[in-house]
Amino acid sequence: MNRIKWILMLTIGGSLLSCSWDDPSHPIAGTWTWLYSAGGIGGSYQSPENTGSQRQLLIWESYYSDYIDGELVRHGSSTISQEDDYVLGSENGDVLELDNGWVYGWRLQNDSLYLYDQCFDCFVHVFVRE
Repeated sequence: MNRIKWILMLTIGGSLLSCSWDDPSHPIAGTWTWLYSAGGIGGSYQSPENTGSQRQLLIWESYYSDYIDGELVRHGSSTISQEDDYVLGSENGDVLELDNGWVYGWRLQNDSLYLYDQCFDCFVHVFVRE
């Protein structure tokens, strides 16, 4: 009986260790490091170099976490979907919607994720996959 328990515990432990934090079921799921944000009426440009802040975004199919300088600043549920209406920055209507009401059009280009605020004088936020 003890042998069966050990085999079962090793199997479960191995399964847990092999799990990834990144949800492979969606192409934008994963861990992203902020490169820059640009836009606004004045054409603002913000990056880690000129703000002194590092940002990391973790996206899964159903939730997200946003870290600034290693500190969790936002966490909640999210929805990744496609809209029939026009979405700024997205050729296919791809949308990332956060539980706080923020909606982003998104586009992948190589290992970069572009998140577009949904207004004409807003920002594009660019991240690179870790």
